[in-house]
Amino acid sequence: MDAAVLLLPVVYGLCCVGAGLPFVQESGWSPGERLTAAAAVALLLLYAVSFLDFVAGLPVWVHWVVVAGCGALTLYGAAEARDLCRSPEVRRLLAALALLAGFILSILGLIRGYSGGLWYGDWLEHYHRSRFFLGGQPLDETFLGYALPARPPLMNVVCAHFMALVGDPFRVFQVVSSLLGLLAFLPVTLLAGRFSRRGEASAFVVAAFLMLNPMFVENATYSWTKLLTVFFVLAGLYFYVDGCREGSFAKTLFAFVCLAGGILTHYSAAPYALCLGLHYVVRILPGRRAWPKEAGITLGLSAAILATFLGWSVSIYGLHATVGSTSTVRDAAGAAPPEIAMKTLLNLRDTIVPTFFRRAERDPLNAGLSWGTVRSAAFNLYQQNLPFALGVLGPLLLAYELWRSRASCADLPRVPCGRGFWAWLVGGTIVAGTAAHGTAAPFGLAHVTLQPLVMIGVAFLAARFKEWSRPVRVLLAAGLVVDLVFGIALQTWFQSAPFGAAGVARAGGPSPRDMMVGAGYDNWVLQQQESTVFLGTALREISSLVWLLAGTALAVALMVLLRATLRDGAADPETGSGAGPRPAPTVE
Repeated sequence: MDAAVLLLPVVYGLCCVGAGLPFVQESGWSPGERLTAAAAVALLLLYAVSFLDFVAGLPVWVHWVVVAGCGALTLYGAAEARDLCRSPEVRRLLAALALLAGFILSILGLIRGYSGGLWYGDWLEHYHRSRFFLGGQPLDETFLGYALPARPPLMNVVCAHFMALVGDPFRVFQVVSSLLGLLAFLPVTLLAGRFSRRGEASAFVVAAFLMLNPMFVENATYSWTKLLTVFFVLAGLYFYVDGCREGSFAKTLFAFVCLAGGILTHYSAAPYALCLGLHYVVRILPGRRAWPKEAGITLGLSAAILATFLGWSVSIYGLHATVGSTSTVRDAAGAAPPEIAMKTLLNLRDTIVPTFFRRAERDPLNAGLSWGTVRSAAFNLYQQNLPFALGVLGPLLLAYELWRSRASCADLPRVPCGRGFWAWLVGGTIVAGTAAHGTAAPFGLAHVTLQPLVMIGVAFLAARFKEWSRPVRVLLAAGLVVDLVFGIALQTWFQSAPFGAAGVARAGGPSPRDMMVGAGYDNWVLQQQESTVFLGTALREISSLVWLLAGTALAVALMVLLRATLRDGAADPETGSGAGPRPAPTVE
């Protein structure tokens, strides 16, 4: 298995990007757009073929046939690959993505157990789901109490494909999950290019912002489906607004294809698909001459993508199990409408208002000032509170930029729908996403359904960073360093410290009492029960080298940020958004 893991980068490139190249080479889109679209198409194709392998009960070696097919498609799109590699935008995108990947994979190589807040068991559930799609397991198997239809399968099926090739230990699942989540960098950078007044943004600055954002780093290293969902949702958002601006049905159609892929990855994409779908029906379709044809094609293709799983699930488990086993329906079962409304209002409050401004239930061990309480408070703030998921200064600087841009339409984010569109998207997804959660969440719900909104905010701040005065840039850079220390470094220190045989931390790590704050011990018990070996445990003999690699990547990102902070705000040639020049805005 260990030798086979060396094949992962090649297989990943063929299956997650290369296979999509022939489908975008005649699009006429910008290089960055084509690269992002190729990744989305390749993932959807890989999911469809691998899911068909599972349904048909084909042997594991068939996955090598799938790789051969992806290789053939890559060769067919070789001209497109050469064209993209010649593009300075794509070269900078890939270089920045490599820097981001080096940092994230190094952090992953240090983690010997998941902890932080009350996050418990999701990593194991998704690992078991991925192993399920390798075949040979009963269809009525449950995953930490949830039936198979409770979660959509796209990422689990894709992970199963890679596990079929190189082995199914948990550390392989960890690496593949992180590699898939890193694709979110592409649409974040595209959106940053649209948000910039110059119509382009530095890919390296965007990468640095993501490397210093605790929510992104945590979700890129925590093995679940949220960050790949961000990729599909933000790709859909980008192509939707660009398609509306250009009057391009191809881009608009592709946007809803991406959103369907997001729903198949995690149901938290549904509020975004709903908001964009309603906007499309109300504001865009009435102005199209061929609107019945466009609406039919869009709806039909999106439904066909969703039916690959939902249709199969209904045929195997029935409609009631397919719908009723989801956490939204299951957790809210039996609740009266007034109870649901009150729960939604309280969850809205708890998602927006930080815990230090109100009373929230605390861990019984979370008493007094200690590293454990500091880590717990920082984790809950960065991961579950919507405003501060942008960072400690994120809300302030976001408000500053919106105030600074208020006087002129030219200062609006570069989308065709203007303020009305953004108010609808942000407000609608916050309310719908919060209402979709079936239980009370006293620490907030930003991590469940609102991560795409957070990454939109990160893209916006990264795009406007070089346009601010030097004192404001210095202030934001200082805030990012605070986020690095309390949201990333402290979290990595805790997760790299293993529990000993008696369930307490070993020397050199946090104290036993600090380690017991939150769900870390419960996750450790799961590790012992399942004999799960994390990547950090497998690399423990070379942990010093892994720390060095992480520090080196971080130093490069800090240098990029320092350079952008201290230089004048003139036009920067080091851009790589792939978004192209900025068009004139339209306000609705």
